[in-house]
Amino acid sequence: MVNDVDSGARWESLADRANVTNLHLLPAGQSQIDSITFSGSVISGTATFIDTVAFDKAWQTHSTYPAGVSGSFEIRCPSVAP
Repeated sequence: MVNDVDSGARWESLADRANVTNLHLLPAGQSQIDSITFSGSVISGTATFIDTVAFDKAWQTHSTYPAGVSGSFEIRCPSVAP
């Protein structure tokens, strides 16, 4: 999940389990990890993200869910001394 505190935007990839959030209602392919690579302390890849703020509004108003948006991610874990 990516949160932009300043704008209030929230993007998520990989729909959640049923009964945890409503994201499990998305059609297949709307929110998923498309590729992932592990290299040392770096995890990177591509994903289809869903705007969870727009999704929540659409769910509440029974309107069309937003489309997924393709993007990439990179996570750098700090090194841990032995």
